[in-house]
Amino acid sequence: MAYPQNPEELLSSILAGEAQEDPPEPGASLPSIAVASAKTPMVSPTRSEILLAESLQRPEITPWLEHLSQHLPAVQEAELGRYFRFALLGVCAGFMERGLSPYLPEHVEIIAPLLADIQGVFDRIQSMNAAYSPEEFCQQAYAYGVHKATYLDWDLYLSKEMY
Repeated sequence: MAYPQNPEELLSSILAGEAQEDPPEPGASLPSIAVASAKTPMVSPTRSEILLAESLQRPEITPWLEHLSQHLPAVQEAELGRYFRFALLGVCAGFMERGLSPYLPEHVEIIAPLLADIQGVFDRIQSMNAAYSPEEFCQQAYAYGVHKATYLDWDLYLSKEMY
């Protein structure tokens, strides 16, 4: 998955509707979200549900996500709240990949601008009455969160070490 670099790329990728509903690889365990019963057929998990399940299997992610969720604003639209949570999940995954702590104030500073970007893209899509895939929005919000964490690592640490 390519990471959107800014709100314009985030908007473009969401509106492009390129969400891939890739089935899990053979032999991969499915998250517990896939449920079948006599009344409901087996439903394959979506790509964003697989991302969520994979991320939550890392023991550090859940407390990190709970900590960062304190910074979530109250929203009227449940859908927007879901996109915010996927963006935070991406930040947590990015922090983990880069060895960053979600408890440091200089790291938490990226949350408000990240959520403002997600809110702005959501508002633009709503005002345009554009058709889009909520699944794609979840995936792109996650990817944007990872990008923001990666850029934070570069901005605070790596660029100073190199120069």
